[in-house]
Amino acid sequence: MKTIWKTLSIILLVLMVLPIAITPVAAATPTQPSGDIVALEFSATGALYMSPWNPVLGFNDVYSNLQWNLVHSFGMYNHYQTAIPVEWSATYKVEANYEKDAEGNVIGKISVPDTALVFDPVQNKWIPINQAVAENRTYIPGVEGYSGLGGKVPVKVIFNYDQLYWHHGAKMSVADVMALLAFTYEWSVDDSQVTNQTDPYYDEEYSTATISFLELLKGVEILNDTAIAVYSDYIDVSEPLIAFSLIVYPTIPYELLAAMEQAVVTDPNGTNYGWTDRTTTGEVGIDMLKHAAVIKQMAQTLTPDKVYYFNGLNISWNLSDRVSRLVKWIDQRGIAAVSNGPFYVDKFDPNANYLVLKSITNLGFPQILVRGLNDYVPKLNSIEFKTVTTQEAGVEAVKAGQAAVFAWSMPRGVIGDVPPEVKLIPTATTMYMIEVNPVNNVYDPTLPGTIQLRGAQLPGQVIPGLVLYDPKDTLAKYNINVTLDNPNWVPINVLTKEAMADEKFQFNPFGVKEIRQALQALINRQFIVDNILEGSGFPMMSALRPTHGAYDYLNVADIEEKYGALPAGDLARAKQLFQAGLEKANNTLAKYGMKLVYETGSDGKQWLYFVKPDGTKQQVTIYFVIRIEDQRRPIGEQIAAWIEDTFNIKVEKLIRERGVVTPVIYGSNPASYGFKTNPWHLYTAGWVATTDDPPQFARYDVAFYYAPLRGYGPNHRNTAFWYLFDQDAYNLGVQLYFGTYTPDMEKQLYQDIVKMLEWGLDQAFRIGVVNTAEYFMVNTKLVNIPFWGKTTGLWSPWGLVFASLSQPPTTSPPPTTPSPTPSPTPTITLSPTPSPTPTTTPPPPTTPSPTTSPTPTTTPTGGVGTGTIAAIVVVVIVIAAAAFLLMRKK
Repeated sequence: MKTIWKTLSIILLVLMVLPIAITPVAAATPTQPSGDIVALEFSATGALYMSPWNPVLGFNDVYSNLQWNLVHSFGMYNHYQTAIPVEWSATYKVEANYEKDAEGNVIGKISVPDTALVFDPVQNKWIPINQAVAENRTYIPGVEGYSGLGGKVPVKVIFNYDQLYWHHGAKMSVADVMALLAFTYEWSVDDSQVTNQTDPYYDEEYSTATISFLELLKGVEILNDTAIAVYSDYIDVSEPLIAFSLIVYPTIPYELLAAMEQAVVTDPNGTNYGWTDRTTTGEVGIDMLKHAAVIKQMAQTLTPDKVYYFNGLNISWNLSDRVSRLVKWIDQRGIAAVSNGPFYVDKFDPNANYLVLKSITNLGFPQILVRGLNDYVPKLNSIEFKTVTTQEAGVEAVKAGQAAVFAWSMPRGVIGDVPPEVKLIPTATTMYMIEVNPVNNVYDPTLPGTIQLRGAQLPGQVIPGLVLYDPKDTLAKYNINVTLDNPNWVPINVLTKEAMADEKFQFNPFGVKEIRQALQALINRQFIVDNILEGSGFPMMSALRPTHGAYDYLNVADIEEKYGALPAGDLARAKQLFQAGLEKANNTLAKYGMKLVYETGSDGKQWLYFVKPDGTKQQVTIYFVIRIEDQRRPIGEQIAAWIEDTFNIKVEKLIRERGVVTPVIYGSNPASYGFKTNPWHLYTAGWVATTDDPPQFARYDVAFYYAPLRGYGPNHRNTAFWYLFDQDAYNLGVQLYFGTYTPDMEKQLYQDIVKMLEWGLDQAFRIGVVNTAEYFMVNTKLVNIPFWGKTTGLWSPWGLVFASLSQPPTTSPPPTTPSPTPSPTPTITLSPTPSPTPTTTPPPPTTPSPTTSPTPTTTPTGGVGTGTIAAIVVVVIVIAAAAFLLMRKK
């Protein structure tokens, strides 16, 4: 199950936010980390990393990302429980000042000073943004957008950075922040568009990921050695969201970035270095673990004129001291991984896939205060990562106490019996839904009323459930030469009895809303979890999975119950809705000489038949496309059995693999014989939730999954094929997906989310089934892990960063050490403050790869679980919400 990247160069993974009140707690007292644990990783091939160790385009696999999240610090990160961004090693202060015009557009009132800068990637220096506007330097991201703002913006955010130690001993400063920003501008803009000369300092893939973030910046002002102010026209409902969307946080010191950059640009020793491995160009991704000698070589060539990051700035930076420290670090350890987090890389053996992380206290540095939790990290002295080549070996090692953690998630059935000392930590990233094809394209233009289409209308009323598949070809087959108001919609008064006798003139049960609702009520999701997933999952009734931050906050379970979507289903309601749908359809069909009847089939069972005007009887058949690769097959087969047993409608199961079905389900006219000999009605779809989502983020989920807005939804991406359209739902979807909700509009935002959710549940064209779960294993006799991501489990950095030794072990491994004081759990209260009416804002971009806190994305390649993951780091950058959801299709 691989992530699909379809259209739009947008990656939405900013972790949005609600106002929270964190009960003030005095910061815990720093303690000496103690204890060494063994963590196992699984690789069937023995190879551990699938991407290079560099923060530009590397860390694109679960293991490198998991370990890197322990090695670097974060400016802010989404809270493990609420997913609301909290301060980590930086503080922020948001100043917002704006008004709205008559149309609701935000008009900024904060003047941008002449000291607010942008980086000119052509001239390679920092200049005031006001100068850039005056000189029409629109090739600089953000300048063109700023030129129409009259020198004023709605938001200013002051970021103050804790002066953490880089692992080689230098202190982090504003120079590292500005260097990262300069690098981001430089590598995101293709100078050749201005100079007509090839730009070696440009990477298209990196630019795609970062340019939208840079467009939000309307000037950066240096306040002192530890603080900057960012001016922006980005605004949203809460301050944490605004700050998290604009923070720039470096994870490597500027001299290391410059040394790697020199390797990529100059290709020393004849090696074609790049920021990632590319087979098409032969580039080898520069790697802080593997290419230390080359990085050292490049560092020693650095001179101030080669480091363009500070051109135009009046700040102190000591290149020779920084280079000296980096070279010494590489000489001592043979690796170039230098960062600012609680652990540092002490040993790495690529042949054995062996890596040891040690506490920074071993370097003489203090623990790091994680501000959002008022606690210090790390708690452990070291984590020794080893590799096993079978899941069974990892499972047994944790059970036997030979390892503290198996850092690999597996279905519950793989784990077997769980001894009392073993704790299972869930990750629930995969969702299975039923896509319902509601196509219904035959109508009576003589009846009063209008049929709403996207950007058009048809006179008359739809005849429930009637479909003429491949209408153009079918009409031509019977020499029906008419000009249709819409080529995909067929007036019944042009159809002859011969045309209606054709096999492509059918009754689609799911063209009737009540029958779609009946299916939604029929599915016993708890049965599927217990018997097919063997307990590895949760019933999922709607577009908002039960692990979503909005689920409890908005009382989603109550809304689902209102529409008959229950964990164990509601058989009585399903039957009642189905009968109501049949009666509705029959009452209309009778007017045209048609009806639906039950008759005994050749197998002796009662089945539903469609009787046509000429008396022809056609067995009503549901064509159910079921994916073959994973648990969706038994899930689909079970649902098919329930449909046949309850509704007495024949189900034809089309067992297919991903490559075959995706072009049909999401790339062909729903009113076509997409599978050559038949249409499709149902599909077992799979989606991946890539992060721990806060309640506010539900706006994108409900808009994507329910609004008749774009492809991969209830309608084809081509708006001509939208057979189920509602203008109000469309407008609401646009507002939720792209609209601006200012801080005074929070209540309105939640009202809109609920309204969209209710519309989707009522229409029932996308039906939630299960949110699958997998489990990490932790031996609690050896280690205490108090926190983990609600959706992502131990893929979230909270888990191992706050891990502590449970007790002195009696055997080795792991080594003995006394148990430290457990990390305090913060008291968190979501404040249901009102939030009013929408305006318009694209989902926030967040900083470029090297700058931000990545979130692990698990995307299994075949099974349901991360057990077959080829996972991706989530680069925290956003332009519009689209790709956030597009990339989750499996």
